[in-house]
Amino acid sequence: NGIFVGRIGDEVDESDLRRVFSQYGEVKEVKIVSHRSGISKGYGFVTFETAEDAMRVLSLRSGIRCRDRILRIA
Repeated sequence: NGIFVGRIGDEVDESDLRRVFSQYGEVKEVKIVSHRSGISKGYGFVTFETAEDAMRVLSLRSGIRCRDRILRIA
């Protein structure tokens, strides 16, 4: 039920991603991967409650934006 999210901007936090992806289904967990210094590595993971919600997002591939940046999902 999890998807990879790339091209996350430095100004984006986990609540931003939760807000964007909750339009497509119930989000269970959001995690942005960070360096030890706390700076985002620019990618993360979103886990949905159901596989159907995750598949719905994956079918959109190129159209999900967060703060004026198109996210890469897989």
